[in-house]
Amino acid sequence: MYHIVVGVPSYNTAATVCYVVKQAALGLERHFPGERGLILVSDGGSQDGTPEVVEALKLSVDKVVERYPGPPGKGSAIRHIMAKALEYGAEGIVLVDSDLRSITPEWIKLLGQAARGRYDLITPLY
Repeated sequence: MYHIVVGVPSYNTAATVCYVVKQAALGLERHFPGERGLILVSDGGSQDGTPEVVEALKLSVDKVVERYPGPPGKGSAIRHIMAKALEYGAEGIVLVDSDLRSITPEWIKLLGQAARGRYDLITPLY
């Protein structure tokens, strides 16, 4: 069982995904100590080495990199993340894009707390 699953849909984002995954891992480590966190990268068949660069990362939290089933697109990636999070018994799911450049560990704190609270869905306001 995982308390929080951070889902990262990806497709050809080898240049940015490692930064996102590292920030998510730091957020889980700092703000949810003693709780099991998982980073799940749901990849759409990247041809630029995205899955491989994430697999090579050494993190303090668990990570899984999987190619999602179904048609190409972010919707299939998110569906895969949510299905896996349910399998893992997650109390909260946080979704972040794999090409974010402004993400910090505090994002995981805020989104994780809200995802485990009274909200069913939290979306960004652009």
